[in-house]
Amino acid sequence: MQIALEFDPATLKLLYTIAIVAVILLLIPIVVKIVNSFIKRIIPSGDQSLIIKIQQYVKIVVVLAMLMFALGQLGLETTILAIIVALAIFSIILAFRDVLLNLGGEYYIKTHQLFKIGDLIDVGGCRGKVIDINSLATTIETLENERTVIPNLFIARNYVINRGQCFLSIPISINRNKPINDLIRLQEELESRLQKYLTDKLILEINGKTCNVNLKLKENTDLNLIKNIINEVANNT
Repeated sequence: MQIALEFDPATLKLLYTIAIVAVILLLIPIVVKIVNSFIKRIIPSGDQSLIIKIQQYVKIVVVLAMLMFALGQLGLETTILAIIVALAIFSIILAFRDVLLNLGGEYYIKTHQLFKIGDLIDVGGCRGKVIDINSLATTIETLENERTVIPNLFIARNYVINRGQCFLSIPISINRNKPINDLIRLQEELESRLQKYLTDKLILEINGKTCNVNLKLKENTDLNLIKNIINEVANNT
């Protein structure tokens, strides 16, 4: 004898709804893991505290949003929960406004190809060689061998002069009455000392009491070393 189980439409609908809710609840940790992985990709690995904070906020929003969806499937009122989720999203945007703007700045830098690692740039009155570009900021090394971290948002909002891969212009003080032969000897001495670092002919540009030493360097050249050699030659010539 066979027993047939029959369910009325209302029962089937309830079982179907419960199954959907169960799937949603099981998906919560999976979705949270995926979102956390995405956050780690777009935020620099060195900023662990920032990553943890963002992940905590986003986890709350994801859980609330999926619970709201699950309750909606059960036909329960979700208006209050929807307001809480909206407020949580707004709070995250407000709390991490600068982070989001700097991420937008990184997108602007890469989209317009403003510069790359190794280029010498001028931005906001600061000049240096680009040594790192991440999601939040760009790090440059100045001629004084100082590392300056510039937020990507600041770069996106200011003029950027890209002097190209390893282009350098170093000013040195000279005597205006110095004979032209001495300047020629200075140039020859500089070219001799810097030959292994150069990719093109060195040029001296006289501007009053200042002489700009314009040169193009090979990739990964130590700018501080070049500056020291130039100052040493200038003082001895």
